Amino acid sequence: MAVVVPLATTGVLALGELAASAHTTAIQGTAICDTAAGTYSVHWVGATDLVPANDVAKVDITSFSPDPASKVPASPITTTLAPNASYEFDQTDIPGNAGTASVAVHVYWTPTAPGIADSDTFDAPASGSVVNLPPCSKTPAPVQTLAGHIYLCPSTGPTTTEIAAGSLTATGGTPASTVAGQPNPLAPTSVNAGDYTMTAGAPAGYTFVQCGSTAVINGPATSATEALNVPSGGSATGVFYVRQIPAPVQTLAGHIYLCPATGATTTEVGAGTLAATGGTPASTIASQTNPLAPTNVSAGDYTMAAGAPAGYTFVQCGSTAVINGAATGATEALTVPSGGSATGIFYVRQIPPPVVCPAGTTMGSNGSCVPPVVCPAGTTMAADGTCTPPVVVPPVTCPAGSTMTANGTCEAPAVIPPVGPCPAGTTMGANGTCAPPVVCPTGTTMGANGTCTPPVVAPTVGPCPKGTTMGTNGTCLPNVVSGGTTGGASGPVVAPVTPPKKPVTGQTTTPVEATPAATAPTALPFTGSNSGVLLELGLLLLLAGGILTVGNRRKPAFRIV
Repeated sequence: MAVVVPLATTGVLALGELAASAHTTAIQGTAICDTAAGTYSVHWVGATDLVPANDVAKVDITSFSPDPASKVPASPITTTLAPNASYEFDQTDIPGNAGTASVAVHVYWTPTAPGIADSDTFDAPASGSVVNLPPCSKTPAPVQTLAGHIYLCPSTGPTTTEIAAGSLTATGGTPASTVAGQPNPLAPTSVNAGDYTMTAGAPAGYTFVQCGSTAVINGPATSATEALNVPSGGSATGVFYVRQIPAPVQTLAGHIYLCPATGATTTEVGAGTLAATGGTPASTIASQTNPLAPTNVSAGDYTMAAGAPAGYTFVQCGSTAVINGAATGATEALTVPSGGSATGIFYVRQIPPPVVCPAGTTMGSNGSCVPPVVCPAGTTMAADGTCTPPVVVPPVTCPAGSTMTANGTCEAPAVIPPVGPCPAGTTMGANGTCAPPVVCPTGTTMGANGTCTPPVVAPTVGPCPKGTTMGTNGTCLPNVVSGGTTGGASGPVVAPVTPPKKPVTGQTTTPVEATPAATAPTALPFTGSNSGVLLELGLLLLLAGGILTVGNRRKPAFRIV
């Protein structure tokens, strides 16, 4: 900025010697303070008078001050100064604290041509100075700044959260100024004043959004621009907003569908298993029951493995699955694109149930049910399954009155005699026959098993004691006394024994103990109804005596009193 400073003193023209007439010249200057540089410049103006009409003047600068701090034009500063005309030049770069500036000039001219009227020679110096100059201070240039920010703008609205990425650059101003691209944020940077265009590049994973700004966003929202004005000594800030790009979501799903003989269906078989591995970075879906619902995974290539439900086997049915040998497992290669999805499809078919042949049929070698072979009436089934006619056996006819046995023989009927009352003296046996009573021979006794036992022969003893009688076997027996009398006589009465009757011819006889005939009461001792008891007692005593006798043959005999 220039400031004109009035001069306190005007330059004084110095007169020189004049050959024909007197000529004058004067010079004066005007000082100007350049606050932008803090220096002075003086604009010097000189003039001539009484210059002949046909002469041309020249001007040289012979000195100046301050020197060499200030600068003046090279001499001559003019060679075409017309008569009575003025000339001018600038003295520059005078320090602001110099206080004084001065110049000295040499003005001269010569005749245009010798002998021409109104033409002569002139040579005269002139000088001028400017004094009492106030200090000329340098005023600081105005400072302008330009800044920029890329802020986060979530769905809830704008924030002042810097996204430490992306780029910012700007061009504009007068004179033209450029701010090179740099990462966000752009700190306040000194620029020239004027209009600017700021350009922003979106950080990776983000796109620009308007969010109330004045930015102009390009089509893909990866860059934006904003018009800004930087006033002299002022500043401007570009503001942009970005929003994070949602991470791409990929899903992987799987199904095991029923494929009957009629073709593929979309009927889920609610069993079996599905699992998958793959993707970048690696991702795994653990085995789970069919179906596999869409599951978030990384993008990339996957292998899905399927296990057949119980009672089913995998079939191709138009799928791209690779089925194992037993058809109980299968795999499928799948690609999940970024932000996309993939679905594994498998098909199964039910294993036919085992064939159960109906009742009365059998399973043939080809798996079909075969009805049983029924032989015609009168034939029999051989071991090889063929029918064999029966062997003709002549009928056996048994004579009248006989019967056919199991082995085909005739048997006469058994003659069973009529069973009627047994004759007197016999009794009915267990087999229905009449048997006479068993009568032991004299001298034997009837045993418990119905057999007759000979008597035990005892050694000879002396006379029997009183009340006993010597038996046939030499033993002493108690006397049998009857409970009644016979014809008034007294003494032992022997009950008559009825002789046995002859058995009926053809009948088996069973020994029967003799039954004593009933007798009338008697008054004899050991007779009557108690005689049998007494007889048995006697027999027992007799037997005991015999045993004692045998065992003590060398001992004196004893008697029963």
